[in-house]
Amino acid sequence: MLGRTLTHLMGSYLNLYELWSELTPCGDDYVYDTPIHNAPNDDRADYRYTHISTCDGNPVEMVCNLMDNAPDAVQYLFTKGQVQRMQATLAVGGPRGQLRNTPTGCTEVVPLTQASTEDRSANDTVSVTGGLSMHVYPNPAAERFVLEVISDAPASMATVRVFNALGAEVYRTETQLAPGIPAQCTIESGLWGAGVYAVSVLQGERKVVKMVTVAW
Repeated sequence: MLGRTLTHLMGSYLNLYELWSELTPCGDDYVYDTPIHNAPNDDRADYRYTHISTCDGNPVEMVCNLMDNAPDAVQYLFTKGQVQRMQATLAVGGPRGQLRNTPTGCTEVVPLTQASTEDRSANDTVSVTGGLSMHVYPNPAAERFVLEVISDAPASMATVRVFNALGAEVYRTETQLAPGIPAQCTIESGLWGAGVYAVSVLQGERKVVKMVTVAW
């Protein structure tokens, strides 16, 4: 198994419905860019297989969609509409909006005790890995947020990347880091859509990651 079953279940947890509608045959999954299925495609082992639905309009079923029930090797995508529905579920006021407050142990997190506190919340934090520290504010963000990085290593370039919840890169830049001198950049996030994003800074072999929430 390639893990598609877990991905399917995570889609259900984030408010997606099966394309074949477990409750009502040919029922709507409330996503604008998915076709209506009349039944799950349990035995479709070839992604090139074309199945015409018996539902009104006879749409071609999306066998490759992760909310169908085809074998793992066939499934590989969520549609844009499905992604937007999951992001709305995680947004402020959404059914799963409180997930943003769930603590994680991915990086060492220490209280913010230095530098300016302008536009920073009282419970803000810095992520630190081996002398490379990153601070993101405001968090949650809306149209933009500020990334502040400090390193104790010799001067060199660092790569800044941002990934969405599906692991797709939505932003990348390079920045020069000098030892002990904060480097700042403003990242425009207004077109990304609501959701949780991973901000990564890589300097040589050192890497620090912090999660930032973008809310509408």
